[in-house]
Amino acid sequence: MLSSRSVVLSAFWFLWAGWTFYYVDSHRPRGIVTVTTPSLLPPPQPWCGVRGPVDSIAAEVQARRALGEAAFDSNTWTLYSLNDVERGFLVGVGPRPTLDGPTLDGGGLVWVDRASGCVMVLSR
Repeated sequence: MLSSRSVVLSAFWFLWAGWTFYYVDSHRPRGIVTVTTPSLLPPPQPWCGVRGPVDSIAAEVQARRALGEAAFDSNTWTLYSLNDVERGFLVGVGPRPTLDGPTLDGGGLVWVDRASGCVMVLSR
């Protein structure tokens, strides 16, 4: 027959072991786990500057970027035309008119795909 002293000591050791396991497990440092989820959009291509569907403002920015206009440039170009067609935008961008008269170089016509934001320079 078991004595009450051995039952109490067994219970004590059992509780102490459980508490120690819980304490060590809850206080150990956890590594950062990153879970990658699959994206619904395709990865951006190097010639595409945005992800997903674009609007007219993004199409204008993409056209200016494709024709080589630098950000914060003092010789900014002006938007000649922006036509919204079924699958994208036709954007006409050219040099800003000056007091000296029209400038004959620079600018062009650019196609911007609505779904991907990719550009195609049609004429310069």
